[in-house]
Amino acid sequence: MENSNMYVDNYIVEFPIDQKSYFCIWHSDERDVFWTEKDKIIYFTEITELQYFCEQEKVQVDEEITTYDVDKLIGLLDGYEQEINCNFCIDMWNIFHDCAYSVNHKFYGDKKKLNHVYSKLFHGLNLPVINTSGEKYIPEFSASEKKEIAHVLKEGLFLLQKQFNYSCSI
Repeated sequence: MENSNMYVDNYIVEFPIDQKSYFCIWHSDERDVFWTEKDKIIYFTEITELQYFCEQEKVQVDEEITTYDVDKLIGLLDGYEQEINCNFCIDMWNIFHDCAYSVNHKFYGDKKKLNHVYSKLFHGLNLPVINTSGEKYIPEFSASEKKEIAHVLKEGLFLLQKQFNYSCSI
């Protein structure tokens, strides 16, 4: 078992995809990773299966479930030239990064040439610690930047498809 830990640095992540849910254990520490076995993310299609697994392995997980709505993402990617939701896009980008890192996959979203796009998304969160001006920052993305965001998110979807053995068309 890779990534096992007895502390409550383990969280339940749900990926709803085509009216089915995939539940995983995400571990937050020096590196944020998913629990894996032989370079595959361990997942369960029922929350009770995950809970049983945790009992058997004596693993504590936070009871709150964090959901990353893949169905919503698929719908958004059909019209990626629309307004970009910075919160949603950066959450998906980050979780896909963690998925890729967990299974030793080189992730397109980690390319240095995308740092400026990621930075715009990040500043679009308008976190009070970062944005101290009191004015809301709404980033404007060029068509090529929107395509790069879509590319990153599509790669994340393909990575999940490979991990969870499901199919979708985007």
